[in-house]
Amino acid sequence: MIFLRVFDRLLRVLGGILAVLMGALSALLEAVYTPWLWFVPAIAAVLMNLFLYWFTRETVGTTWSWSLAAIPWLIVMIAAVAPTSEGDQLANSIPGLLTFGAGALTFFAVIAFRPLPPRRPRTFAQPPLQARENQPL
Repeated sequence: MIFLRVFDRLLRVLGGILAVLMGALSALLEAVYTPWLWFVPAIAAVLMNLFLYWFTRETVGTTWSWSLAAIPWLIVMIAAVAPTSEGDQLANSIPGLLTFGAGALTFFAVIAFRPLPPRRPRTFAQPPLQARENQPL
């Protein structure tokens, strides 16, 4: 029984590590291919970030797990927007800004519009029936 809990925890940790790597690699590929493929990386950013959100929720299983993929993605994309000696890679083109904006807004949208867990009804504890019958009026 304890072996299954340890194995489950190990799979969740490995899923989190894989999500971090996929988030960073996805952003790197989108940043590199933006100048050559025009709008394809923007579409890939939206689809990949939707997949990353789903993947992290299913593998890690927590409500904050989306950040495991979003933070490395944002770090790589911000680094790609930074000026270089050759010139900006993403910030000087419309497809580059579209890729950055579409990917970031995808993470925001799935976080902002995710369904909330159902609320448990608020119950007020009442004394047992026998205790209520024995009370004086």
